[in-house]
Amino acid sequence: MSAPRLVDERIATNGEHHLLERCYHHGPDTLRVRVVRDLHSAPRSSAVTERRTTCHSWTVLADLPAQHWYDATSACTLATTASVLGRVAVTVLEQALREHTSAPVFGER
Repeated sequence: MSAPRLVDERIATNGEHHLLERCYHHGPDTLRVRVVRDLHSAPRSSAVTERRTTCHSWTVLADLPAQHWYDATSACTLATTASVLGRVAVTVLEQALREHTSAPVFGER
């Protein structure tokens, strides 16, 4: 299967959280990578890769525990959100692809 193709990226902050969200097409699948860094709490931060289901909801493929990346992003400001959280997003996407390479794709029976 070919490499995931980035189709959309969104970066946002509200003073409490930094968010990086990327959507990819990967074959017939749509994958979403969301990295949310709570500026005050590692337990409320998350980095997940999700796959869009046929019911148009999202199912989690991989979750990167915050303790693996939270401290490395402590100096993250809005100006560096894309590059710093982008590295986290790439890690959790790679984890999902590694763990779910044999998963059925939509349309298969």
